[in-house]
Amino acid sequence: MLRQKESELAWIDNDISNFKENKMANTDLVTYYGQTEKIDQLVEKHGAYLEQLDRKTKLMLRTTLSQYVFMQRICTPEDYSLTEALKDGDFERFLCDGIPEVLINLCSELNGLTAHEAETILEALQHQLRWGNARLLTIQ
Repeated sequence: MLRQKESELAWIDNDISNFKENKMANTDLVTYYGQTEKIDQLVEKHGAYLEQLDRKTKLMLRTTLSQYVFMQRICTPEDYSLTEALKDGDFERFLCDGIPEVLINLCSELNGLTAHEAETILEALQHQLRWGNARLLTIQ
């Protein structure tokens, strides 16, 4: 068990070193760090880096997943769905054009997601929004 953990840590250290050496040239890294059937279906439909989702949709998905993970402390996936978390986000209050249909469909498809799966997707979204294919480009 200890050797397995050491091996995992060495792999992570190597990955970080490679990332630094490439000076963030490959900014999309990976979509997820946990592989499940539900996440594989998500990737199959929306791309390895969820590149079919725009920045706005990814931001809204990140907020929705955070709400969902928070509520999983007191509810089960059957008691509180990702669709309910989307509604609780109250996005319609702030968006003139409403919630993107792709996000509504995505949340419906991901209903039953475990908290671990949700956090896995959150990690990928955070990376993509900060460094990857959904980062905000600014003129400096």
